[in-house]
Amino acid sequence: MDLLKFIKINDDHLTKEVFIDDSAIKKSAEFLSRQRIAPSDVVVGLCLSAGNKIKEWGELNFAKLADEINRQYGFKIIVIGNLSDELLLKRFKQLTGEGVIITYGEFSLKEVPALIKRFNYFISSDTGPLYIANALGVPVLDILGPCNSLDQPPIYERCRVVHVKDLECWPCSSVIKTITNCRSGDLRCLKRISPELVLRSFGELVEEYKINILL
Repeated sequence: MDLLKFIKINDDHLTKEVFIDDSAIKKSAEFLSRQRIAPSDVVVGLCLSAGNKIKEWGELNFAKLADEINRQYGFKIIVIGNLSDELLLKRFKQLTGEGVIITYGEFSLKEVPALIKRFNYFISSDTGPLYIANALGVPVLDILGPCNSLDQPPIYERCRVVHVKDLECWPCSSVIKTITNCRSGDLRCLKRISPELVLRSFGELVEEYKINILL
């Protein structure tokens, strides 16, 4: 948008749109019905994986987070992924309780927005579905890791970002210069983000964007 100002276009409107077709809406509704998700249920979506593996927070952290959200809030939790995430999500399932629903490979990229639209909140590594959720108006929690928080986070509204600021090596990755390996070798930017820290940020997100469920 800044580049367009050179040709006298000064619109700062950054609202994004995602278009969902009827077949995807039907498929999502059928899935939610099979999983016994009622219209009155508050649903938290999770995405563990990222195209760039250096961004991933890890299944153990997500499992601890999911269990605490379930225990403290009683919200329903749905984890999304694709077929390449099968082993990751199976490991996650072994670490968490029975109240977590996992789907991978069932929804295509074209179809998954219909499911994400039903989420009341979405917590994710910094990856594509997070931006879909943000465009759909779902309150999101971005676990940022090594990425520059000023570069491309969904900061426009309904978003909180969790990251560690007091690191000399952070940030080390950007859209223009993306890295795939940690230069210090220990991924400290992610390892210092505890489930407790993310849970606290989630609580703030819930408080800020309380959900009014229509019964």
